[in-house]
Amino acid sequence: MSTRSRIAIALPNGRYKSVYCHWDGYPRGVGRKLVEHYNSEELAKALIDLGGISSLRSKLTPPAGSTHNIDSPLPDVTIAYRRDRGDKDMDAVVSVNFNALTALTLDSWGEFIYVFDHGQWTFTPVAWIKGSPLQAESDLREIAP
Repeated sequence: MSTRSRIAIALPNGRYKSVYCHWDGYPRGVGRKLVEHYNSEELAKALIDLGGISSLRSKLTPPAGSTHNIDSPLPDVTIAYRRDRGDKDMDAVVSVNFNALTALTLDSWGEFIYVFDHGQWTFTPVAWIKGSPLQAESDLREIAP
């Protein structure tokens, strides 16, 4: 069973640019991979620019000349919906504030939100049942490696 999440980067204007991630969204899955392998602004932006993610892995891109797609994925390379599955509608989305990001996460049955801001990843769990109160931005917690 999947544990869905959203991975976001905080923008200077109070907005959030984010992508959907389908598998292993819990802190010891996606959270740990973000801290261990995507812990710089450059890497976080590259990850978001990739678009929606089926499965986050330790590497963002396959080695030059290698075959990597949904039918024959490399074991340590992220599987992206657009690049590796051919899905055209999985681009990053910009939310106007944290409540909008939370609503977007709830719409896809997401259970966690990860945000890269000021050089670190933070996360917050969200209630995935429709009608639950939105999480406050102050609920974000730092992910320990």
